[in-house]
Amino acid sequence: MKFLDDIALKARLMEERPFLKATGTGKPDEPLLAVFQIYTGEAHFRKMENNLRESEIEKVRF
Repeated sequence: MKFLDDIALKARLMEERPFLKATGTGKPDEPLLAVFQIYTGEAHFRKMENNLRESEIEKVRF
């Protein structure tokens, strides 16, 4: 994981995701707003239909 300290990126994210404006001051230089990049991992997409059946859930590696 790498933290990104890019004000332009934070400003764009705040415009595209209005709910982020409720974080702190609502400005891209807000210290409470952290943006990070995950390089590798595994995602599990769960739904109520497959709850408690983790072995059947598709896993996506990235």
